[in-house]
Amino acid sequence: MFQILKREIYVAKHAQTTKFRIAKYIVILIIGTTTYKLFGANSLISLLIFASILSIFIHLFFRWKTDSWKKSWGPYNKIPIPSE
Repeated sequence: MFQILKREIYVAKHAQTTKFRIAKYIVILIIGTTTYKLFGANSLISLLIFASILSIFIHLFFRWKTDSWKKSWGPYNKIPIPSE
């Protein structure tokens, strides 16, 4: 179990480039701010709940298709994990 957790943390830290992470968070902030200004706080909360559920589903789907991050699939390219 500890080995799986270590792999998950390593992939979470190293699978995305810094440039991608910055762009991702800028887009998330723009969408969140726009949603709040146009539709209010309740819509923003609904959007955040929906996005959280969707992101968990996508994470689990990619984890399944990549055999726990051990092989490339779709946009994910296998990264060398030091503990393996």
